[in-house]
Amino acid sequence: MYEERKPQLVCLFQTFKSFVITVDLWTERFTGIHYVGISLHNVNAQFQLQPFALCCRAYELESQTSVNVRRFVNSIFGQFGLSLGPSSSYIVSENENKMCCAFGDLKRIGCSDHYLNKILEKTFTNEKLFELEELSYALIDEVIEKLSVEQRPTIHLVVLLRQYLLKCCVVWYKDDDDNESGLISVKKFI
Repeated sequence: MYEERKPQLVCLFQTFKSFVITVDLWTERFTGIHYVGISLHNVNAQFQLQPFALCCRAYELESQTSVNVRRFVNSIFGQFGLSLGPSSSYIVSENENKMCCAFGDLKRIGCSDHYLNKILEKTFTNEKLFELEELSYALIDEVIEKLSVEQRPTIHLVVLLRQYLLKCCVVWYKDDDDNESGLISVKKFI
C-alpha cells in the first residue's frame, strides 16, 4: 500500500507552494534507541489543514550533530521530491542549539510544547525556590511567635529577623499598582 500511495503523495507535494515541517528527536528510555519524527503540514485552497507523517523511525546516523540532523531530514525530503528552502518552508522544532543550527537558514519556529515544558520544569524543580519558601515560612512563624509574647518586651529579639525579611522582599513591577501597595503592606506588617 505504501508503494502505491507514495507516488501520489509526491505528485501532491509538488503542488504545494509552501508548507510547515515538524522535526522531533527523542530517545527511548529503556533501550536508549534514538528516534526521529518528521511531519509535513499544508493548508489547502479550502483552508483545510493537511497533515502528513513523512517519517517516524530510528535515527541511524553516528551522532546528532546539526549537520547530521539536516542531512537526515534532507534525505527524507528527497524521497518525497521535496526540498527545504527559505522562501517556501517553515520548520517547527525543539529549541536545542543543534536544531537551531541545523535549520538556521529556514524560518524556524520554536516548539511551544517545549517552551511550556521548560517553564514548568524550572518552576517546579528549582530547589532554591523551595528552600526560600520554607525559610520564609519559618522566619515569619518565628517572628509572629516572638512578637506575640505578652510578658516582656520582645522587639530586640526580632529586629534581626525583621531586617532579614525586609532584605528578602522582592519588588515585582507589573502594569498594576496593587503589587507595590501589597509589598508596602507586607513591610508594614513585618
